[in-house]
Amino acid sequence: MKKAYIFTLILTFTALTSCNTSYDDFEEDRGSTIGFNLGATLELPVSTTNPINNFPIPFFVTSVSGVDRTFEVIVVDELTEVAPENYSFDNTITIPANERKGFLYFSAMNVSLTSEFQPLVIAFKANENTVSGRRASIALRSNN
Repeated sequence: MKKAYIFTLILTFTALTSCNTSYDDFEEDRGSTIGFNLGATLELPVSTTNPINNFPIPFFVTSVSGVDRTFEVIVVDELTEVAPENYSFDNTITIPANERKGFLYFSAMNVSLTSEFQPLVIAFKANENTVSGRRASIALRSNN
């Protein structure tokens, strides 16, 4: 009798705590997301005599593909105050087949930087198959 009571109690508990909720809340495939892995704003003081060359900024994409993929990197003008002569990076990156992460190599020069940190925001340009995710926020200032 004791076993029947325990079995009934477990069955009742399971019936009351189980749910039938469906989490299929989207109508179509959302595609991939590509973004940067920087957590906070990256603050870089730059000297006129010692520029920062090929600083690696990590990025990710949420899907793997069997072919190489190329993405465009853009400056978010409305959030950027740094003049373009103070930085450089390749405006396209290629993710090799079967890879999900990589690095954008960023260089900074002190041509016209001020003594206060100024923001530079870069992002991936969205396309028909990929959504732009987290942006990279970098702050540059003169170290002189």
